Amino acid sequence: MYKRQFEPAAGYQIFFVGNINEKTLKPLVEKYLASIPTGTGPLKWKDVEPGFPKGKTTVKVNMGQAPQSTVAMVMKGRYKYDFKNNLKMNVLVGALNIELLNKLRIEERKVYGVYMVPTLSKLPKEQYMLLMGFGCSPQNVNGLVNSALGVFKKFREKGADAATLEKVKETSIRTRQSAVRTNKYWLKQLINADFYGSKIPSLQEYITAVHAVTPNDVKKMARKYIDPNHYVLGVLDPKK
Repeated sequence: MYKRQFEPAAGYQIFFVGNINEKTLKPLVEKYLASIPTGTGPLKWKDVEPGFPKGKTTVKVNMGQAPQSTVAMVMKGRYKYDFKNNLKMNVLVGALNIELLNKLRIEERKVYGVYMVPTLSKLPKEQYMLLMGFGCSPQNVNGLVNSALGVFKKFREKGADAATLEKVKETSIRTRQSAVRTNKYWLKQLINADFYGSKIPSLQEYITAVHAVTPNDVKKMARKYIDPNHYVLGVLDPKK
């Protein structure tokens, strides 16, 4: 498998980021990379991802070793992949993380932490996936899931409040200001620009776009991509 995947170099794009001396690097690239055989051409791929079940699906497994339950909820569906939509989705998820933490930990005091993360894809097809998770006592699982669904319903009806939205915007801007100083950020941007044909926004373009997100934008995103009647819920309970 390794040789079949990497022996032919056709179709590969190689990026270098960081403090690089071009005159020093170029002969090394010519010697060690340009000389790699390309083979018969790039490998072809196909979409083998299974479909996502409709409606509500719950899977419970009694295999946990610790005396607590681990809960994960996944939402998935079609998505429009572009810079502005991705930005709004990340703002929505940032606001949801704040609200979920306030509800499940600070108000109900039944979890140590809760998280929600987005995965946004353009290929093999445009789609989104939202993953929410937390750990809790087994007897609190159902109540906490209902509380989380209540937060989702609130966002679909009202969106994020002004204070939460402002906090998410400030965090997003600070994170980007730090990220643009790292090689990891630029490597990811170059790969996306090459693979998806997307534009790399400047820092100022990003900041302007963040400030432009409104509470109504967040509500529209929640209504479109947060569906309380379409998810997979996984619960890992302690072994009986």
